Amino acid sequence: MSILQELNWAEIEAHYRSRINETKNLRNLYEAKRASEFADLALGMTTPSGNYSASEHGLGPKIIESNPNAKGRVYSLAGKFILINEASTVPRLIREENLKYLRIGVGSELSCMMNPTVCWVCNKRTIWLYLVQTQGLSKANEALQLFNEHDDDSPMAYESWQDAYHPELGPELKRVAQEGAQAAMRQGVDPGDVPYLWADAIASNAFDFYHTANGAG
Repeated sequence: MSILQELNWAEIEAHYRSRINETKNLRNLYEAKRASEFADLALGMTTPSGNYSASEHGLGPKIIESNPNAKGRVYSLAGKFILINEASTVPRLIREENLKYLRIGVGSELSCMMNPTVCWVCNKRTIWLYLVQTQGLSKANEALQLFNEHDDDSPMAYESWQDAYHPELGPELKRVAQEGAQAAMRQGVDPGDVPYLWADAIASNAFDFYHTANGAG
């Protein structure tokens, strides 16, 4: 049985709705050219739901403090994400902007929040769920444990996220979104209609369920 069948879909829907709201807030701030406020939200400093990858690791302040004109450059990068038609462009844009501490985790989440019909989140939770779906829960948890122990031999080693995982995640996250929609409807919950944000909400809930409730990590 898929692990998705055990999740609380009302919680996932609430998470998804909060993210949809933040995408609207980000676009409003972007279009109003309020770059400073935009960057604070886009880096998860105003609220974690603006960018969980940044907020979880306290990266927002580090990005701001470690880069000249950091907020303006985050604002500029977001604008580039809005214009793309292929998510494969995301890693290159992040590399070219060359903001210290803003790498594929934070950057891909920003891309998804700005352009969620094209881009997806590539972070610890989505990669873990990808491994669950493709290799099984046990192997995914083994990879996660090695990652948490900073073992370079972990299949989840950070160096592999950009080139190995980001390209592969998109199709699998779409499948997760479809499976999740069916599971949600069985619980009487309306599924999200933006697949990559819906899949991200599923990944977040599944990760927390298996590594908090079940003590797997």
